[in-house]
Formats: sequence, C-alpha cells, structure tokens
Amino acid sequence: METRNRSRILRVLMPILGLALVFSALGLYRYYAQVPKTLKEYYTRLYPQNRYAEDIDRIRYDYPMLQAKARTVLIVTPEGDLTPGAGKGYSRRSDYAGTDLRVKYRAWDPRTYRLVKVLRVLKGDAEPGDVVGVWEYCALTEEEHLLLRYTESDWPMVKGCVYLLFLNDEVSREDTRDVRTVCGANGWFDLTHLSLNDPKFLDILYAALRDMDLRPGIGPFLTPWTDRRFPLPAAATSRQQT
Repeated sequence: METRNRSRILRVLMPILGLALVFSALGLYRYYAQVPKTLKEYYTRLYPQNRYAEDIDRIRYDYPMLQAKARTVLIVTPEGDLTPGAGKGYSRRSDYAGTDLRVKYRAWDPRTYRLVKVLRVLKGDAEPGDVVGVWEYCALTEEEHLLLRYTESDWPMVKGCVYLLFLNDEVSREDTRDVRTVCGANGWFDLTHLSLNDPKFLDILYAALRDMDLRPGIGPFLTPWTDRRFPLPAAATSRQQT
C-alpha cells in the first residue's frame, strides 16, 4: 500500500519537477541571452528615444595624465536616477507642433546635477559616506524620456550601479560649481557593467583597478560591485599587467 502511494506521488511530482526545470532553464536563457554587449545598447534599452546634442573634440588622457589632471577621484553610487525636467541647457521649440521629441527640443549645453554617495576615495578631501554633487552632461526632457548628450560617452549614472569618477574639482553637497568628469568616458567608468566600458579607455580602467589593489585572480575580473554577467576577461587583464 505504501509503495503504491509513493508511486502515485512520484507520478504527480515528476511532471511538476519537469516543468520547474523547463521554466528555470528559460529564466536563465532570458537572463543571459538578453545581456547587452555595449553601453549604447544598455542605455538605448533604458532610454529608447535618445540623440546627440552636439559632438565636441576632447583631449584624450592616459592614466598618469588623468590622475594628475583630476582633483578628485571617487567610487560612487547615485542617490537617484536621472529625473525628467531636472536638467538645464535645452529648451522646447515653440515653432514646432509635431511629436518627434528629437526635433521638439533644442539642446546647447544639456546637463543635470546629480547627488552621489561616496563609497571609496582615491584622491581628494571627500570621505566615504559623504553625499556630494556632480554635473553630468546629459538631461531628460520633462515630457518624455529623451536622453540628450554631447557625445556617445556622456552617459547618465543609474541608481543601484557603481561608478569610478575622475573629477575636475573638489566636491560637496551644496556647491553647484561645474564639478564634472575630466573628459567624458575618459574619466567615467561603470564598475557594475565592467565589460561594457568604452574599449578606447580600458587601459585606464585596468590601471586604476590595479592602483585600487583590485587584482584579478584566476578567471574573469570582477570588482566587489560588478554584476557577474559583465566581467572583464582575465586574458585581457593579464596582457595589461605584463
């Protein structure tokens, strides 16, 4: 009798367990198959309507130059997401009655003041736990999530993620001077999505992480803040250290 009961229970449980395994496999597939390959792809998912505000020429610094140029170097996480209508440096065109947001707004100097929490100080007078302000050179219009930016490398920080910033000045919560990254993505790195950072500046990122004593072991290179889907390859790290 007991054996028959066990058989009945197994006949009921096996299909359920099979379905659970199928759904688990589908979940893993979605999790890894939908991983973005570049920061542009990542931000286009967050802000489907986006455009350049203006292209400008910038000096490209190597790591020693960037370290010398930056007055403050911090690892931070933003207190909130980029807020529609909080930015400056753009205006709505009164002579346009259409619905294309890329035409509706003029942008000449889009920027938004962001509050960030300091996690680690690599240079400067800030302290871990401080909440300070920095300017990002992008803005969201008050009507729709339209991302305005100077160049492809001026991306906004995302709440819940962690960033390495090389800043042009000292920082505070109240000071609204133009405290910003020294040179776009040349001084801005996403530590949560390590592998998505601009390939042109990965040598700087490797050098900075070595200075922070976040050395890779065997296998993919991760920081304490990195999503494990976005490691830097160990082979690439080894080449930079030789």
